Amino acid sequence: MYDRAIEDLEQSRKSNYLALREYVYLKSIDEDPEFRNITEKMSKLYNDEKIISKMVDGFTVVDKVSDDDRLNKIFRYLELYRKQEDMMEFKMYLRGMSDCLRLLGQIDKIK
Repeated sequence: MYDRAIEDLEQSRKSNYLALREYVYLKSIDEDPEFRNITEKMSKLYNDEKIISKMVDGFTVVDKVSDDDRLNKIFRYLELYRKQEDMMEFKMYLRGMSDCLRLLGQIDKIK
């Protein structure tokens, strides 16, 4: 009878833990002066250089961003690098979620 309520409470506890973990992570990054400085520099470059904004915004259908072939090759390389980084970040996020959920399961055994 109470199984559903207990399951809901457990799920709520896990959700709250993950939300708190995400908040602490984002807050620590936001308060880091070095991170903020890098973000400001990146923003300035983004606004100054059209090729960077095209790459960051994901305009992958653009075959030619410049008349300079070297810039086009660099653009392609960075585009592929970004895709690779996104894939790695997603896999790391999934791994982190899995580890968190496994640790939450261990907490119940410790109590």
